[in-house]
Amino acid sequence: MGDCHKEYMAFQDQEDELRSEYETESASWIDLGQENDVAISGEVNRETDRVVSETERIRGGRRLVRRWHDMFRAPGTPRGMFGGSSHKVPEHLSTVDIPYKELHATFEEFVANHHGFTERDPEKQRYGHWENPNKKWDWWVVGGRWNGSIPIRDGVDAVRGEAGVMGALASDPRKTDACRIDQIDRDALSLESAKELAEAWDRWIAYRCSLVGEAPEGVGIDVFDIRRQALSLGLIECISCEEATEGRVRGRATKRWEAHGMARVDVISDITEQAFKQQMRDHFCSIRTFAYLDSSGWHEAGEMGWWGISSDTPDTKAAYARTFIEWFSSGDPRDWLVVVDCHI
Repeated sequence: MGDCHKEYMAFQDQEDELRSEYETESASWIDLGQENDVAISGEVNRETDRVVSETERIRGGRRLVRRWHDMFRAPGTPRGMFGGSSHKVPEHLSTVDIPYKELHATFEEFVANHHGFTERDPEKQRYGHWENPNKKWDWWVVGGRWNGSIPIRDGVDAVRGEAGVMGALASDPRKTDACRIDQIDRDALSLESAKELAEAWDRWIAYRCSLVGEAPEGVGIDVFDIRRQALSLGLIECISCEEATEGRVRGRATKRWEAHGMARVDVISDITEQAFKQQMRDHFCSIRTFAYLDSSGWHEAGEMGWWGISSDTPDTKAAYARTFIEWFSSGDPRDWLVVVDCHI
């Protein structure tokens, strides 16, 4: 985001790639037919090629326009919007490809107009940009979506970061985003954990009952959230209908899904309450994070990708939770724990 230290940066040279594009590639224009609109130039001149505007030109006596010319703008679409839904080109019109070398007198002009480089990099004297080759997170903030997640003992001042994308900071004065480990209220953590376990079990039972139309009253069910959590715990196995017909689901609750043209079956575990809560403890702990960063590096249950989709599995999540608790419990009580919201 423009504030990475130079020592972590590497130059990404794009000059050869841009040169090849300029030498070999073309831009598509829409052919409107013979140039006969005297309102454009005041007279018809079929001998002279000329540029009328960024989106319009005369070439070989024919009037050519770009796909985003205002004449193709869909009704009600505000200016500044571009794309397949904002501009509609009539199907009967043909296209003409014009080489970039013809559209731009010099390579430098092409690079400036099409890629925004006003000059070569002053250090490398080549077109390109500097970036961190190990980049992943596009921004991070202390607290963020997880603000106020750590309970602290009486007399300890809360340290708050910034609000997250979902709203304002939490208001509980006994919750913080950063504190020393010996300032954490362990009793409050235990109470919160017990409450979360009880509520999770109630939601799981309600979800199971809902599959046969017997959801108990007074228990709200977020099917997506419960299913996502159950999949991460290994309490749901999503298999194909072909596998389901082979007898793997006999005596167990199931739910059929239709997604992306594929029929799948969720095989629902008949886990006991005690085993369910133990599995929740093993996977999520009283303090839980997706990853932790210490002096030895970055530790996680799985690699995070777009849209919050991670490569973790029930086994790797449980292993990470054990490692996290061991690390957390063995640290110096005076060490600081800081909750950070990372966005990819």
